[in-house]
Amino acid sequence: MRERENGAGYRLSTAKRVAVSLTLALISTFGVVTVTATPALALPTNCNATPGTATYGVMCRGGTGFYRAWTKCIHRNSGTTKTAYGNGVGIGGYSKANCGSNYRISKTDRGVTKSNYLPPNW
Repeated sequence: MRERENGAGYRLSTAKRVAVSLTLALISTFGVVTVTATPALALPTNCNATPGTATYGVMCRGGTGFYRAWTKCIHRNSGTTKTAYGNGVGIGGYSKANCGSNYRISKTDRGVTKSNYLPPNW
């Protein structure tokens, strides 16, 4: 709201001057609070698998975080199964799950586990 004109322009009304003074006093007392958004957590992307007879390897080339390959292993003679896990690696690393001798990898139960952090049991 304009009060009256002086040589330099318009003066602030009393209410506006009080509001500006209170705002400046609060900022000087409590400081300026800045709010920043936290970045979204991304997972590994652009992952390519390399299935072998007894191994299953994975490499991811994009995103952030960590990953590891896993596969279900099937014993050639008895048909018993177990799960093999590769080592946890960062982007660009190669993780290989190895079933061991006398096992073959499953054609359907295999993949990559992704995480934003490197879990301690990897």
